[in-house]
Amino acid sequence: MRFPFVTVPIECVILPEPYYRLGQFQPMGGKNLNPTLAYSGVPTEITLRGVADNEYEIESILFDDTYGSKTMYLVKWKNYPMDQCTWEPYRNLTNCAAALNEYKSNKIVAADIYKTARFKELYDSLNIFTDQELLELLHHLIQDGLPSVDEKFVKGTIAYLSTVSPSNRSASLSKLIKHNLMIIEVNRKRRKQLDRLLKWQNDMLAVCGFNISVVNNVDFEGPPKRFYYVDECVAGEGVVIPNDPPVWCHCDVTCGGKKRKKTECHFGDFQLAYNKFKRVIVPKGTPIYECNRKCSCDDTCVNRVVQHGPSKNFKLQIFRTDNNRGWGVKTLANIKQGTYITKYTGEVITKLEAERRAVTHGSKSTYLFDLDYNTDKNDSVYSVDATLFGNISHFINHSCDSNLDLFAVWIDCLDTNIPTLALFASRDINAGEEITFNYMTSVNNESRRIKCKCQSSNCRGYLC
Repeated sequence: MRFPFVTVPIECVILPEPYYRLGQFQPMGGKNLNPTLAYSGVPTEITLRGVADNEYEIESILFDDTYGSKTMYLVKWKNYPMDQCTWEPYRNLTNCAAALNEYKSNKIVAADIYKTARFKELYDSLNIFTDQELLELLHHLIQDGLPSVDEKFVKGTIAYLSTVSPSNRSASLSKLIKHNLMIIEVNRKRRKQLDRLLKWQNDMLAVCGFNISVVNNVDFEGPPKRFYYVDECVAGEGVVIPNDPPVWCHCDVTCGGKKRKKTECHFGDFQLAYNKFKRVIVPKGTPIYECNRKCSCDDTCVNRVVQHGPSKNFKLQIFRTDNNRGWGVKTLANIKQGTYITKYTGEVITKLEAERRAVTHGSKSTYLFDLDYNTDKNDSVYSVDATLFGNISHFINHSCDSNLDLFAVWIDCLDTNIPTLALFASRDINAGEEITFNYMTSVNNESRRIKCKCQSSNCRGYLC
């Protein structure tokens, strides 16, 4: 028997307003994604053989539930499979009295179904997923935006299925419901993740002074646990970082000015490390002495670069890599060769403590850097550990073909054993390119060699 809607012929129903459909989710642009319970009041196919466009024949009403102030009905359409059922409001079934009466004579109150053991058992059995399944779904959907799934309708459909004996349940509908539950779980995890990443991003912005964004379109990883963002190195136990320089320059206004050779400073009659654009021009490995807090020159001095921090025009992005390298950093704007990028900050610790941590940290020992610029390579006094304390440099990956160089810089702390580690662009870097530096200066422990994942053509195979 067929049921009419309003003034249309008695054998069919017209659904004037899209509502809730069990079928294909159609995002903007029409690209099909995986099946979801999405808003649409008609089955997926556009026409029904033998029936006019937008007219559909009801086979039966399966279930009803309350959605806000409305009663919604789960409708099975004739000649359509179970996974094409739709949830419809009463207004769409106004002249379907026979179907409604037949359903109501046998209906079970939805509120009672939700309390039954069979509903819980079915819900729990469908709501089990592996981490890999969730990741695969995330990868499939994230480019177009995750579809919105209303959990109320999903649970209502499960409630209906729980009233059907297991042998008679629609396998396709059960599969569709499981997929929708997966989308709900992915959305839940994703919302929680994005909230945490946004808070982390804002916390860093409050400290760093330039534009940092955070993006993870790879997995559900959130901010690192027990990591504290610091713009300056902190002293570990038994370490004192002096900040009262014993010597300074007496240059007028700016070093390298009219009264001096453009490349010299009264500080020590050495060649300045930077050009007029404040880009490093000395070879890698050259020690850099910047003017300090006691120098006579002003803040515009060309020899004050690292101490002023990265350019406020910088746009760096911490992103999740897709090749198992964890987090990485890319630039969202072009960077000229020689430009100062950031300091390598962390906890300054003694050599003995560094050796102990190299063993206990395991793979995280790559965050340990010896401050051996004033000593033999095997006789450093201090190390910097960025495992728990650090800045954006903590997330810059290693590459055997890096685009950053590491320099030792002395500013207010002139202890030759405690330089500031500063990263500069070793070449022009294009927007969208990952920034990397060579970890070869890290603690060298042959017994705990770490496999390199940089994938560059000249990769050495190991970090150290």
